[in-house]
Amino acid sequence: MIKVGIIGLGRIGALLEQDKFREKPCTHLGAWRSLPVEITAICDTNFELAKEIRRSYDLKSDVISDPVNMVMGYRFDIISVATPVETHGKIVELIARHRAAKVVFCEKPISDSVAYADQMIINCRENGIKLAINHTRRWDKLYIAVKEILKRKEIGEPIAAVGYYSGERLNDGVHMVDIRNWFEILNFTKVNIKNNEADYLIFEVDILCQKGRIRILNNGQNWELHRSEESDRYEGFRELHKNDPFDIDYSEKTPILLACEQLIRCVNSDEQPYCTGLDGFKALSGVLNDQTLW
Repeated sequence: MIKVGIIGLGRIGALLEQDKFREKPCTHLGAWRSLPVEITAICDTNFELAKEIRRSYDLKSDVISDPVNMVMGYRFDIISVATPVETHGKIVELIARHRAAKVVFCEKPISDSVAYADQMIINCRENGIKLAINHTRRWDKLYIAVKEILKRKEIGEPIAAVGYYSGERLNDGVHMVDIRNWFEILNFTKVNIKNNEADYLIFEVDILCQKGRIRILNNGQNWELHRSEESDRYEGFRELHKNDPFDIDYSEKTPILLACEQLIRCVNSDEQPYCTGLDGFKALSGVLNDQTLW
């Protein structure tokens, strides 16, 4: 059986499972609990929190307070790293140095430093470890469907796009940069609606192509597909007409659950994570260095 360890039991590590409105599972712990794996050990510097989580979820896992002890004392197939961003580099370096896992599933952004991110990739590569970064939309079926339409050029080459997101540039904007990179849209403007400027959550993308338009709406819950067709209002012109996009079969699986399923396949095969360390590096580099995009 696949052996999993989790380092970091805060919001995305475990606590968001308590959000009564979110689709579940929505955390590393929630996803791994939903799969046929053995959660061998969980780790958090807040030892009381870790013990409470083990009790609340009736886990059989060992509880550890120091990542060093966890990495040196166990061997895993996969380790989730869901700690604060500034700790990612040192923890991944520790895992790689001791070859404590075959796959590392690191929360986004990969790091708060391009230099650290680069070193994380090198450390994992030199020790034969696959590094995955949780830019969750890369496992989301809606975003995958949009990516396929763009890849097949069903509505021509992308001309321009705009993305709207609320929140912090590093933690939230990095998702938008990753969408730009993944969709391969060069002319992409990202608009940051800071939390103190609006009282709502938003993450939307509007892509204009040569022969159509795609809009991802309602924080990724809905999408629209528009195609260029003969205008019924102006002779000799074409206009965008809204088509019914095909339904997305979510099969009751959340993106983080689909990510964990895919990473299980990566353990003992040549398959690579849908979002690699290099992908995470490029997203971080864009959000930190490309001033023209903000």
